[in-house]
Amino acid sequence: MRAALPLAALALAWAACSVSTEGAPCATAGTSTDCPSGQACGANLRCSVEAAGPGCITCSTGATRCETSAQACQATPDGACNAWVTTATCTGTQVCVEGPASCRNPYTVSITSPGDHSFVPKDIPVAVKVTLASASFPVPASVPLFDGGVQVASLPQTSSNGLVVTYGADWSYPGSDGAVVVLTAQAGSGATLATSPGISVTLDEQAPTLTANVTCSPVSCPRDGVLNVTATAADAHLVSVTVSLDLDGGAKVTPLSNGGSGNYQATLPLASWPFPFFQHTTVATIIATDAAGNATQLTPPTLVTRLRWSYAAGGAVTSPAVLPDGTVVVGVNTTTGQLQGVLPDGTKKWSTNLGSAGVPAAPSAGALVWAGSNDGNLYVVSPSSETLLGSCAGSAAGSPFTPAILPGNGSTVPDVAFAGYSNSEIIGAKTAGTAPTCNLAGAAQPVTAASALTSGFLTVPEGTTTGSLVPFTWSSANPIVLIQNSGGAIASPVQVPLTVTSTGQVVACATNGNTYLSVPATASTSTASIFTLPAFATGSPVVNSAGDLFIPASDNRVHRVTAPSGGVSSDLWANAPQLSGTPTGLALITADESGVFLLATVSTAIAGQVVAFTESGGLPQQVWPAAGEPPENLGPLSFPVVVPAASSSSLPTLYAGSTNGNLYAIVVDSALDTTSPWPKTYHDLRNTENASSPLP
Repeated sequence: MRAALPLAALALAWAACSVSTEGAPCATAGTSTDCPSGQACGANLRCSVEAAGPGCITCSTGATRCETSAQACQATPDGACNAWVTTATCTGTQVCVEGPASCRNPYTVSITSPGDHSFVPKDIPVAVKVTLASASFPVPASVPLFDGGVQVASLPQTSSNGLVVTYGADWSYPGSDGAVVVLTAQAGSGATLATSPGISVTLDEQAPTLTANVTCSPVSCPRDGVLNVTATAADAHLVSVTVSLDLDGGAKVTPLSNGGSGNYQATLPLASWPFPFFQHTTVATIIATDAAGNATQLTPPTLVTRLRWSYAAGGAVTSPAVLPDGTVVVGVNTTTGQLQGVLPDGTKKWSTNLGSAGVPAAPSAGALVWAGSNDGNLYVVSPSSETLLGSCAGSAAGSPFTPAILPGNGSTVPDVAFAGYSNSEIIGAKTAGTAPTCNLAGAAQPVTAASALTSGFLTVPEGTTTGSLVPFTWSSANPIVLIQNSGGAIASPVQVPLTVTSTGQVVACATNGNTYLSVPATASTSTASIFTLPAFATGSPVVNSAGDLFIPASDNRVHRVTAPSGGVSSDLWANAPQLSGTPTGLALITADESGVFLLATVSTAIAGQVVAFTESGGLPQQVWPAAGEPPENLGPLSFPVVVPAASSSSLPTLYAGSTNGNLYAIVVDSALDTTSPWPKTYHDLRNTENASSPLP
């Protein structure tokens, strides 16, 4: 340390520092309220343009340095003001430290963990902070830990930040539960020895007792159900009881509310968690923790499934038309009860007999419900009165296809329905809620799939060895009269429902794998093949907002055919992975949180499943069912219908019929994509096959 300046010189320097030749008197040293702008009141109660207060000196360079002395030690600069030199006038073990000069202990020691009067486990994590007065004091390599004055451990250094050094380790206390321990730590030695304030901790090595139970409401646990968690926990120092689910890796921790008497409960709406599965054994991790950090954990499992319910219809059941009130209307291929209304909870609402033959194709609905029967007839049912209003008879039995509908309002504006049959007949009918008026039109060849309505034309797929798309117009007369126009030739028959693009072009997928587009419907239709798949279509195409076609095919793949550009399309998913069975239907949904935007029903001869797709690297990726999931136990499925959520606490529902006689309701995370011109088979929830009908 360099020698200090004489006190007299320091006093003169201070005086010089705080005196201004033109300085005016001022009242209080260290203030500027009664001095001119830019000046402050000096120690001699004169205003000065230099720093106010004691400890100022003019350096040999002409600069001014000031040091405020807050404690009983002095600091003086060398002549050039290169450094401050302290004069040790401190008491006890404290030393004078510069900048500003103050008396400080060489080491300051504190135990930062555990806290005073806390409860600790048997292995006590101890952390100590040591603050050095200046860098001139050595940093201890470790610090001793004491229990009641007896050293019990040596804590190694864990980190360093300037003059602050931390130490820590776990110390295993040899005492018994409930023992009180007083801990201190030290740093330095001899005159510089410093001891921390003592902290008192109580040993707690007993974990809480815990019992727990997990149930679902309703009784099963659907993907959007509520998981009810109840627990009983006991501990003298209990801090919390929490639950987390393995669906998100336990990232979302939910506290259980205290119901008193050691009882805790929580309700977990599963729709709030991601669920990249069809069904999955969910583990609820319930943890009771005491003040010492001791914890007891239970992990009761619960099977969560997307299968909301299944409804036994009594025969092979079609996919439904869904009415505005949520009633799910299905056709049944049996001799009685061929049309049934099912409530959104899976219970039967009504059943109506339609002759004695079965209904093999999905019904459609305007204000009324229409269904074709194997007896060649078209039936119409009032969903409000749940009664058969009448039928339109064909000339002979024939396999029906889902009718195309111009919806009415049930009173002043009638429904108009067009139903094609394999016996080369097309029935036109209309009614506003009474017995229908009917007319029978002949097709040049057998009708092979559901027709489509667009731009005032009914486009009908016909043919056996070859095919054609035939446009019909109709009169406003009663009965309605169908007028056949000139059709467009197709090399092979079309056996899946037609689809319509946003520009009014009809999409037809033929059995030879060709995909055709017609010109927007006119009295004379022409067609052009835009792409040939390596397999034939097994379900109706769907169209996204960009115009791409998604086509389920017999090679057990879904193909993504781009909207034609210059008359040419390409298959973006030509190398898509094969599915476990044949895709029978598709639904485009608004992308959910997992990125799922396409749902497919997939079937084998004896079983079915619903597959959810994202897209990655230009190819579809199956999100669920995930590998290793338990079997779904679904029958072979027809096309999917996706209905919006019934309430803010639930999720949308996918409905699909099965040849095993069941209608399935399956929870999905998003509803139909309303930006798509044709997001599902038969276009909309009512299966109108009408491009002008609104989407949900």
